[in-house]
Amino acid sequence: MKRYLVLVLIILVLDTVYAERVYDLEWTHITKGEVRNLSLMGNKIIFSSGEYEGFSDPYTENKIYAFSFTGKKLWEKEFPDLIKKIQIEKNIYFSSGRYFY
Repeated sequence: MKRYLVLVLIILVLDTVYAERVYDLEWTHITKGEVRNLSLMGNKIIFSSGEYEGFSDPYTENKIYAFSFTGKKLWEKEFPDLIKKIQIEKNIYFSSGRYFY
């Protein structure tokens, strides 16, 4: 029984260390025109560029927001063409404008 518990503990520790390392090292590069609708799925940022349902969307052109799962706004950045990279963090959804994922 002790061996089983030690094995489970080792697996949990390694899983935690690996997960922290993945989130610390992964970055997604964003360029102007790509910043429209952003969402975090697992450890990947999903974004789309261009128009939303065939209409230009002025709400997503000048600001990027980051939200926690509780809805608290973490930061706001004007002029997305100045954004070079966004760090992927745990428990954060990235959203632009009025579209929140």
